[in-house]
Amino acid sequence: MPDEKPAPQQKNNTLTIVLIVVGVIIILGIGGCVAAGFVAKKAAEGLVRNATGGVVNVNNDGSVKLSDGDTSINAGETASWPADMPSDVPKPTFGQVKMSSKIASEKAWNVVLENVSADQFKSYTALLKTKGWVSDAETEFVVSIAQFKKDDWALTVTHDPSSNGLSVNLMPQTK
Repeated sequence: MPDEKPAPQQKNNTLTIVLIVVGVIIILGIGGCVAAGFVAKKAAEGLVRNATGGVVNVNNDGSVKLSDGDTSINAGETASWPADMPSDVPKPTFGQVKMSSKIASEKAWNVVLENVSADQFKSYTALLKTKGWVSDAETEFVVSIAQFKKDDWALTVTHDPSSNGLSVNLMPQTK
């Protein structure tokens, strides 16, 4: 009989196949999350851009910047006190800015801060008075609202104790 070579033994590839499949699933899962986040970000940017005609940037941390030349909005982790806010409006030394906006043609700004206590609201309104702002109206109901006037400006400061949110809104006085 001719010399017969034994048939090669088949390796048990089951473990290898399982490891490959699990690896692919993990890679697709991670890639899918990244891809889904990217697609959601681009979709949100596109929707806002189409609705406003402005430039929109949605960051990975969820913060949003929008500008259409006249109006600008910065919301989320990258929000900050506006550099061009008139210096007559003191920057609070407490809380974290969560949103700022400006309408250039109206010379109007709005800033929203979080983590602001009722006592901090009261100290801020007292500080405004020392800076020459004249109290026009103050009220407390569900929220606290203080309105001030100075030169040609109207300033409204609102505090919501349920959320510890503070809104600082500056605009020209209506005459």
